[in-house]
Parts: sequence; C-alpha cells; structure tokens
Amino acid sequence: MVIDCSLNSFTVPGFSGVNPPFGTKKAADQPVTSREANVNIMMPFMRQRPFAVAEDSTTTAIEADSVFALQASGIVLTLNSGAFAGCRARAVNVADDVASLAWTDGEEKTIDVSPGKEVELVWNGSAWKKVETGGGSGGASSKADMVEGLGRNLFDVLGATSILGAMTEIRRRCNNNGEIDSSGVPDFSSLEVGDYIDGLDLSGIAATTGGTAPQAWNDAYKNNRLVVSGFNTFKEMGDVENAKNHVLFTFRNIIAKGRMNAANDNTGGYAASELRAWLEGATGDGSGVFATGLKLALGGNFLYTVRKAHSKKSTYAWGAFTVWPPSELEVFGVPLYGDEGVYMPAITTPAIEARVGYLTPIQLPIFQKSYVYRIKRWNGSRDWWWELTPRSDSAASFCLVHYFGYSNSHSASSAGGCAPAFCVA
Repeated sequence: MVIDCSLNSFTVPGFSGVNPPFGTKKAADQPVTSREANVNIMMPFMRQRPFAVAEDSTTTAIEADSVFALQASGIVLTLNSGAFAGCRARAVNVADDVASLAWTDGEEKTIDVSPGKEVELVWNGSAWKKVETGGGSGGASSKADMVEGLGRNLFDVLGATSILGAMTEIRRRCNNNGEIDSSGVPDFSSLEVGDYIDGLDLSGIAATTGGTAPQAWNDAYKNNRLVVSGFNTFKEMGDVENAKNHVLFTFRNIIAKGRMNAANDNTGGYAASELRAWLEGATGDGSGVFATGLKLALGGNFLYTVRKAHSKKSTYAWGAFTVWPPSELEVFGVPLYGDEGVYMPAITTPAIEARVGYLTPIQLPIFQKSYVYRIKRWNGSRDWWWELTPRSDSAASFCLVHYFGYSNSHSASSAGGCAPAFCVA
C-alpha cells in the first residue's frame, strides 16, 4: 500500500470520500468560523493525526511532520524522502508484537519497533537520520543508571543488527579519525549511561587457573550484558595522554570467577597478579586470554587501552589498562579498605597503614548514584566481585564489592567474581 503524505488534500476522519482542501468539514448551514479557518490554514504545518498502517506500506514524499501508527505485527513501513531538512517522521507501534520501519541512509536500514515503543527520524536534506533524546555524554537523563529497566538496547538506539554493527557505530561516533568530520568532537548525543548490549557469547574463552570459565549468552541470567558506563572518562589524563574519545563499558554481572594470585599475597598489587595476566596480559596491553576472546566476541579489536595510575601495594605506578576490574575508588569514590586514596604515611601509634597518593581516582559514572550496578550476580544470584585495589592493612588481600553492596576484602587466593571494565574507541 502507498500512503499519500502530500499536502494536496486533507481527509476528514469519519467522512468517507470527502477531501476538502484543508481541515474542518461542516454542514452547509454551519459555516466555518474564523478560528476554524485559521486552524485549517495552519494544518499543513502542524503534526496531523497518525496515518494508520495495517500492512506492508511505503509513503509518498513526506511534506510535513508525520506520525504513523503501526497497527499490525510483522509489517514493514518504508519511508520515501522528506520535503525539507528538518521534516520528521515518527512511527508508533500500537500492535501486540514487533513491527519494522525502513529507510535509506546511504544504505538500506531497517529497525524493529517493539510494542508500545516509537522511533523518530529526521530528514537532513538527503537522507533520514534517527532521532534520539536524552542527556548524552553521560548525562543519563533517563535515570537508567539508577533504574535498570530504563536502559535501552543499543541495537535499537544505534539502528544496529549485530554486536559488530553496534561496535562499529560507536567507533564512528567517537570521531577519532574523521568518521563524522574533521573536528574530532564525538557524537554521544543519543547515548545514555545504562544503555546495554545483549547477546555476547564468551563461551570460547578458557578459564583462568583455578577459576570458572565465561559462558555463552544466557537470556535469563544476562551474565554477559555490556552496559554503557561513561563517556571520555579517562580522556586527556595519563603519563602518556589518553587522547582518544571513548565510551566506557562495564559488565552488568559476573562473567567468570578466578583468584587474584595462587598464594595469599598482594605484593605488587593487581599489576603483578595472576588475574591481570588472564584478563588483559601482564602489561595490560590486551594480550590476555580474556581480552583476546572478548575481541573475537565483539567482532574485532574495538578495545582502547588507557593509561592510569594504581597502587602496587604501598607504592604506585602508571600502567596500561585494557580490560580491568574497577578499583575501589572507581566503584565507591572514596578509600575504604584499600590503600589507594589521599596520601597518608604509616602511623605507629595508633597503627595505621600507609595509603599511596598521586593516583588517578575517578568514580565511574555507572556507580555514582545508586547501588544498582554495584550489585552483581552470578547465574542469577548475588555474589561478590573483585576490585583491583590491595587492602591497605594486609599483605594477603584485595578489595571487593560484597553481594550486600558494601566494600570488603578477601584473601588473594579466593575465587571471586570478575566483572571488568573496558573502553571502546
């Protein structure tokens, strides 16, 4: 079916076969008032009542902002061109199952519209572009960083149909290599902290020594869900500057279990740990078993290695971090059990362990406003998970997030949850 979206006529709902030039239809003995005439004149420039779409359809050129009510499941509405830059088309799915909207943006694109959801496009003069609303740049105006159910599937947000497609679009929006323009300014306007990607299969990654291996995607447990957790979080810092625009991701839940070290020893901190070698390689360059498998699962090497400074137990060092367990400061924002924080020398009486300063502490945006994302699950049940920070008053323990939500620590040889962070650029 072809839907006439021109302004050549205005069909009055409920009056079959009547096509007056514009607006209000009245009986002959009831003339149109001045107000109604003005409304009729303005009608082409206002959003009209929705077009009802009950079968596969295409439109004529869309000459004014238009709304389409998708009334049947499984149908596809394909949009023709817009008449002017800024013209908008909005599709609302009022059916009981998924319907689709199709358009051309240099290539054919199709996006599923879930029941009760809507998609809006704007004509830029040559192609339709998807419109997104929200805080962008980590603003999280949707409160998805506090209410998990408000997070959006990035396949819908980005118009992607695969994890590779989503990663490719995120890299494009980072605009590090002129993908958008030569300004180097990223386009994070449509993204929110709390948006997510599902479907990641990590089953091809071998377990760390004494640990439990990552799994295939499980829609019930969602162990492998990736969550947008910040924007340009580490940009411009570092002994070697982190120059690229990037999107920070964390895993929503625990993706594997493993020990920090074979012995109860935190000498050298996370940088010298067995867990680091498995996650990201001994130098943090992304050569670890997990990072290598993650690249395959994402469809390519989208990981961006950042420079940060962290404790090596009673001292600190700058280093490379590609896929890492967040530090105590990155989760809680303040030092609690760990030896990272405001510099403080050891005190003999009373006995207080030294804390190392001169670090790069910043609380990750996903953890700032609530406990929701600090609490993580393993196969559906709450469980504790590792932070990279050594405990300040112990030579044997590392910090962790308890399954009640508070900070704690455990001996280095314990098999704890892994819920790492990484950046995409």
